[in-house]
Amino acid sequence: MEGFIKFLNVCKQYHDASVLKDLNISVPLGESLSVLGPSGSGKTTLLKILANIITADSGSVVLPHTIKSQPVLVFQDYQLFPYMTVYNNIAFGLQARRLPKKEIKEKVEAMAVKLSIDNRLKAYPAQLSGGEKQRCALARALVLKPEVILLDEPFANLDRNLKSETAEFLRSIQQDFKLTMITVTHDQEEALMLSDWLAILVNGEMLEFGRAEDIYFQPGSLEAARFLGPVNEIPRSLYAYFLLESTDSVYCRAESLEMIPDENGKAKIKSKHFKGRYFRYTIELADTSIQLFSQQKDLCGGDRVDLKLKEFFSF
Repeated sequence: MEGFIKFLNVCKQYHDASVLKDLNISVPLGESLSVLGPSGSGKTTLLKILANIITADSGSVVLPHTIKSQPVLVFQDYQLFPYMTVYNNIAFGLQARRLPKKEIKEKVEAMAVKLSIDNRLKAYPAQLSGGEKQRCALARALVLKPEVILLDEPFANLDRNLKSETAEFLRSIQQDFKLTMITVTHDQEEALMLSDWLAILVNGEMLEFGRAEDIYFQPGSLEAARFLGPVNEIPRSLYAYFLLESTDSVYCRAESLEMIPDENGKAKIKSKHFKGRYFRYTIELADTSIQLFSQQKDLCGGDRVDLKLKEFFSF
């Protein structure tokens, strides 16, 4: 699939406040972009401009001529019709297009099966779980066969335990339907789980844009690096210990360090906290405190270790 969705110098103001400032993004068709940023950074405004709900003050959004349908926006609160069944919510757009009842029934039932809500077609939104509401809203959008789907904070109304499962589900939907998917979120973990591409938006300005894994492991700035999770700065006094020859400032992710138990090791474990999927260790080395994420569970405070640096970045 060829072509790109492009935001070219897009600007938007509300009253005297700039919400988007000269925004430039280029997303390949058929891939997934997450726009990551804190509340008020302009993320949802970006989606609304792309969905043609509001217009930019200047700049332009360019859709390839191969795209025949308008991007479809799935709102954070899903905006299901409360007095309609799941069936009628999904069928709404098809009915507006005046398709034959038999065709509508076939499309709705097939989509409900695809999204595993075929046993809830007679239920009303108030009777659905958060995950079922989300799938109903997705089904209503996908049954129209959009080429571009826009998701506004798709995890906001879900329990934390459902997030990883939902991310895998959304990625499979995006790939199965060959969709271009653009998601906005304030959660870095969610953004990374969903993305081929990542844009970090702060105060309406693009902090960084690129492949998600590149930005995570080789960010272009320290601000962008810290936006995606804990960062250790390695002092120059430890460059020899880690076999570093860089003349720049060197940083690493907490999971980019490996502990090697050694009773004569130069580093000592100061503390250990269980975080569910991993342990967070605080390590003392020389006069430096280093944060480390690991699944090693047989170590404890006071144990001596040596550290191996698996990956780092520098500026």
